[in-house]
Amino acid sequence: MEVYTTDPPGGAPGGAPGGATERLPAGLPYLRFGLKPRDFLCHLYGIEPGFFALMSGQQLKLSDPDGPDNRLTQLRHSWFEHPAETAAAAAYVEDETARLRDVYMTPRLFRERGTTTGGRLAQNVQPSGGVVWLDEDGGEFPEEGPEPTAFVWSSGENRHLYWRLSRPMPTQWISDMNKRIAVWAGGDAGSVTNPAAVLRLPRTANFKRVPDIDVVWGRLTGVEEWDPEVLEQAVPPLPEPESPPPRREPYTGPQGLGLDLSEFLEAGGVRVLSERPDARGRKLAIVCPWVDEHSGGDTSGTYCGQYPDDTGSEHGPTWFVCNHAHCVGRDWRAFRAVVNPPSSTNRATSRRSRRKVRGHATVTIKGVKRS
Repeated sequence: MEVYTTDPPGGAPGGAPGGATERLPAGLPYLRFGLKPRDFLCHLYGIEPGFFALMSGQQLKLSDPDGPDNRLTQLRHSWFEHPAETAAAAAYVEDETARLRDVYMTPRLFRERGTTTGGRLAQNVQPSGGVVWLDEDGGEFPEEGPEPTAFVWSSGENRHLYWRLSRPMPTQWISDMNKRIAVWAGGDAGSVTNPAAVLRLPRTANFKRVPDIDVVWGRLTGVEEWDPEVLEQAVPPLPEPESPPPRREPYTGPQGLGLDLSEFLEAGGVRVLSERPDARGRKLAIVCPWVDEHSGGDTSGTYCGQYPDDTGSEHGPTWFVCNHAHCVGRDWRAFRAVVNPPSSTNRATSRRSRRKVRGHATVTIKGVKRS
């Protein structure tokens, strides 16, 4: 099989041999320049101790030219302790690349070592980290934005950008900042919120497009570490979410006998911040009952509301949405359960509440972007 290399825009950095039709030689000597994997990993992790994973796999098309595109096989994870085993990890990266395998790393450190089949669980990620990142993935980071401390070209047209922080920040803050940067740049706003995600390393090869390959280049910019407060000011906040779309299940219960939202919130001790305009019904900005899980205790981005029922009564279907990462999947049922949980010591009140809201229809808001 003929395998060729391609260069990133502007040619190969570091004076490397280039050329879109350079045959891939044995031992991959063209990978022996530019940012080294060890230096890159040390830049990401700094002096913070922990474990990181290197995931590798081989494209099926290398063994079966008629196979599907971009199908990784023989996946395995190798775990290393930082900083004690980072040099060994760099040697492993070179060996795996020489075997024509795609190699990925975890930008975040983990509490415990995983297994050869995985272990990249979000709950195993260190509670804080020292880097934020962007996968441009068709987008483009604005020129006026804060300059990254490192670049990695994962292919000729796609870059990963990294900003080393001057001090570790909580996982939720990192996920939120990653999302803000991605939305600003029009990049991949999904994977960057996953603390256990993997990305490519420099001095490896991207075999996704075999029989063509892309050399993965990297460089450090020399920019000083960024204070989190400066990034907070430099990166725009996420746009205010639009009103929930009017997709709702049919209301089949008794008409005009639904829940009184104001009474429910007052009885549950929910703090209402303001009422927002919504042509379809009521929309209230509230303090999330899970606000302690929000980055910095942020009280913004949480809403609930109520639509009129088919008779015009204002006590129709209700909804709840919170745009923070920890609240993904929490709908009205979850909100109601925590605000007004069943109580064995207040059964009479519970029975009265059930009589009052029997037939009440619940709306699940779909298509709302969450951070």
